Amino acid sequence: MRLYLSIFLLFFISGCVSKKENIAISTVEEPEIEDVRKYPQYIEPYLKNFTSQEANFSDFNERYYLPWTLSEPSVSKNGAMWAWNIYTKGDSYGSNLRLNDEQWFKDVKINANFESYAELNRPAVSIYYSDLRAFPTHRPLFRSFKEAGEGFPFDYLQNSSVNPMEPLFITHYSKDRAWVHVITATATGWLRYREVAFVTDEQKNIFMNSEHISIVSDKQPLYDSKGQFLFRGRIGMILPLKKVSEQNFSVYILKRDSNANAKIDTINLPLEIASMQVNEMQTIVTSQVLNDLLKTSYGWGGMFEDRDCSATMRDFFTPFGIWLPRNSGAQAKEGRVINMRGLKDCEKERLILEEGVPFRTLLYRKGHIVLYLGEHDGKAMVLQNMWGIKTEIEKSEGRKIVGKTVITTLSPGKEVKGFVDENSLIRKLSSMSILGY
Repeated sequence: MRLYLSIFLLFFISGCVSKKENIAISTVEEPEIEDVRKYPQYIEPYLKNFTSQEANFSDFNERYYLPWTLSEPSVSKNGAMWAWNIYTKGDSYGSNLRLNDEQWFKDVKINANFESYAELNRPAVSIYYSDLRAFPTHRPLFRSFKEAGEGFPFDYLQNSSVNPMEPLFITHYSKDRAWVHVITATATGWLRYREVAFVTDEQKNIFMNSEHISIVSDKQPLYDSKGQFLFRGRIGMILPLKKVSEQNFSVYILKRDSNANAKIDTINLPLEIASMQVNEMQTIVTSQVLNDLLKTSYGWGGMFEDRDCSATMRDFFTPFGIWLPRNSGAQAKEGRVINMRGLKDCEKERLILEEGVPFRTLLYRKGHIVLYLGEHDGKAMVLQNMWGIKTEIEKSEGRKIVGKTVITTLSPGKEVKGFVDENSLIRKLSSMSILGY
C-alpha cells in the first residue's frame, strides 16, 4: 500500500511541476558585469573627487510637510484616478499569469469609492514602511511576461513606498474601509488603513517646528520606550529631534492607538545611525550613506523594502537637506540642468568630467537616473541602482540582470553578448543636473 501511495505521490508532484515548465528560474549565480568586477564597489576610492559642498536646503521641510498644510486635496479627483486611465483589461496580468478581466477592474474601481473623494480630508502619518498602491489592492498588475523587462518584479500598481513617520493627507476611505487614499509629499495612492494614524495640530507642530535628524545607516531596528520593535530605520527617513546626549539622539515618533489616532512617544537612537540634517555635504556621512546604499537590491517602486534608481538618489540626498521628487524625470529637472542631447558619446563624457560636480550631479536618461562620482582611471564613474543591461540577439530582446546598486562607467555591460551601443547608458543620456542651486 505504501509503495502505491509513493508512486501516486511521485506522479502527482511531477504533474504539478510540469505545469510550470514555461517558467525558467535559474539558481546558478551568473557572473557580474565587467565594470562591477573591475572597479571598487565601495565608495572610498572615489572620495578623492569629493569636496565639502554647501547646498540650498531652505525648502526641504516645506516640501516634506506639505501634506500637513493642506485643507483640501492638492490633486483633482480625475488626477487621483490616473491609474484607471492607464491600466485596463486586455493587456495586464495578475499573480496567476492570466489576464485581468473586466470584472476585476470594475470591482477594484467600485471599492476605490471615488464618489467619496475629498469627504475625509484629514492629516495623518504612516506608522510603518508601506507600499503606496495605484489601486486599493495588494494584488499585482504585470505586463506580458513574454516581453523583456516586463513581468516580475514590475508590478505597475506599486506606485511608490512610504517611510515610517511620513506626513500624509487622507482624502477618503475605500468602500470596504480597508484602504485610505493618501497624498504624500511626492505621490498619491492607496495605503492600508491599518498602516496610518490621524494626527492632531499639536503633534503636527511638534514635528514641523523641531530640528531634525536623518537616518544614515540602513534598515536598523528601532524600538519604543518599552523596548518593543517599531520598524526599521531607513536612509531617507527624517525624525524630529527632542534632545541630544553623549550616547544617543532622543526623537519623537507617533504610534497608533485603537481608534487610529496618533499618540506621541520618544525613542533613543544610537549616534552612529543618525546625523543632524545639515546643508553641507560631509565626507563621513556621504561615505556611510553610499556604502550602505551599495548593499541595496533593486526594488521596483520600493518593493520588498528595497529601492529603484530614483529612490536611491532621493534617499542619498535627504541627510543633506536636498529635496528630490519621486521619479527620475522630475529629479532631472532639479538644480542647474545642462542639456546633452545631440552630443557624441565622447563629448558627453568630456562635458560631464569638466562641468559635473562629483556627488552632487545627476545624469539622466529616459526612465533612469544615476549619481556622478567623478573621475577614476580616466573615466567618468557613476553610482546607480539598476535592473539590467538591455540585449538584442537575433532580433530578440533580453536583459542581463544586475539587480542592485553598483558603481560603473558610463557604458556598463559593453562586454555582454547582445550589447548594442545604441542602448548604452552614455548614448541615451540626455541631461545632467547639478543639485544645490
